Amino acid sequence: MVADITASELALGGIYDFVEVFANNHRTRCRMSPVGVLDVYSPQHEQFKDIYLVEKITTNEGWIPASPDEGWSLGYGRELRNFVDAVKTGRAPESDLDLAIDTTLTLYAGYVSADEKGREVRSAVARFPLARLRG
Repeated sequence: MVADITASELALGGIYDFVEVFANNHRTRCRMSPVGVLDVYSPQHEQFKDIYLVEKITTNEGWIPASPDEGWSLGYGRELRNFVDAVKTGRAPESDLDLAIDTTLTLYAGYVSADEKGREVRSAVARFPLARLRG
């Protein structure tokens, strides 16, 4: 199984975050941001010049993956609800420090691997965030 994970806030055309899994029996694509709820097209910037469509775009012409409700599509409400519930009940939040460390180390290993022309790199701690989610 192979997974391509791309996340960027600096891509030409705005935010571009997705996970794509290629397996021997299926293919899965998850567009995290933009989620693709609404696409708008304008041939000229002037038509949408004063309308907010989505963050981090440089022009409002062409096809734009507009976000009619960014707070919902980016998960901010669910994130805040989970935090408040965790504080109220004394339970650990869904995204904890271990997950943050695992994610950071995995990303860092990817940068080191890319810098070393694709050499396989083992992260400093042999934990991967998705392993915990499986079971």
